[in-house]
Amino acid sequence: MTEEHDAEGRTVVEPELVTDEKYRRAYSDDAFHSKLLRFAGTVGKEGLRSALILYYTLRRKDLPARTRAIILGALGYFILPADIIPDLVPVFGFTDDIGILAAALAAVAMYVDDEARAKADAALEHWLSRAEKVLHR
Repeated sequence: MTEEHDAEGRTVVEPELVTDEKYRRAYSDDAFHSKLLRFAGTVGKEGLRSALILYYTLRRKDLPARTRAIILGALGYFILPADIIPDLVPVFGFTDDIGILAAALAAVAMYVDDEARAKADAALEHWLSRAEKVLHR
């Protein structure tokens, strides 16, 4: 097995938790979008941004299988309601999800490009502006 390295030559560390096949299989575009829309306020802007950056990075055709598995695992973990801290636990339910998203984002950072960041920021801005309009009706 070959190691992946970032731009500074550091070994990319895989978040072990998300390598579980259960989390990778839980991912689907529909489930991802549904979870984001239902829990956007709870996850917060940075959690949403991390998830969206991973989502758009996953669309790259040139991702190594291991990198794709990390992203799928992290997004699958985010989708599943029953994880280390169940999502329905008030205040703390998404802290583990946000941590996993952040760890996955750090692990695949060398594959995150400006296009993925721009698409994530545009989607986030679109959602926030729509939410603002609904709140001020």
